[in-house]
Amino acid sequence: QMTIRIGITGDAKQYIPLTLYADASYQTTSNLRSVGGTILTMGHGPIYHRSKIIKIPCDSTTEAEIYVLQDAAKILMWTQRVLEDMGFQVQSKIFEDNEAAITLVTSHGQSHAHKTKHMAAKIYWMDYYIEKNMFEIEHIGTHRMLADAYTKVMETNKNIQTFAKMYIRTHQPWH
Repeated sequence: QMTIRIGITGDAKQYIPLTLYADASYQTTSNLRSVGGTILTMGHGPIYHRSKIIKIPCDSTTEAEIYVLQDAAKILMWTQRVLEDMGFQVQSKIFEDNEAAITLVTSHGQSHAHKTKHMAAKIYWMDYYIEKNMFEIEHIGTHRMLADAYTKVMETNKNIQTFAKMYIRTHQPWH
């Protein structure tokens, strides 16, 4: 029987927790592009991280978050499928700090604003996989968002040390 040791929690006999932190900052670059950040953890340890400039101009923070959410969810689902093909049970969760983005996804794209129509395909894509129980999406406060540091310029060692302390302090696997 194959087992995977996850951090200090022991063997993953019941399920492997995959936790994805996805965040975006709006118009951060000099040419007003948004930046997305993603961290995927398995148990206590990060197994994937990424910081990426969003090539498509975004009209709002919520739009930038939706783009990052879909992109990151694809990585999460690929990882989940690999582990399941190896015979492991996996539970996946996405943490997002933008409540408007979560509301758009969980309300099936219903919005009073016509500004969201161009994001409909991404919203419906996310909603489809949530309904299929591929993953959950949950709000997390910005102060606990691990991917937040991946959307900012880290200019000094102080910023890097702050990020490391935040990771150690706030990251605990969910149940």
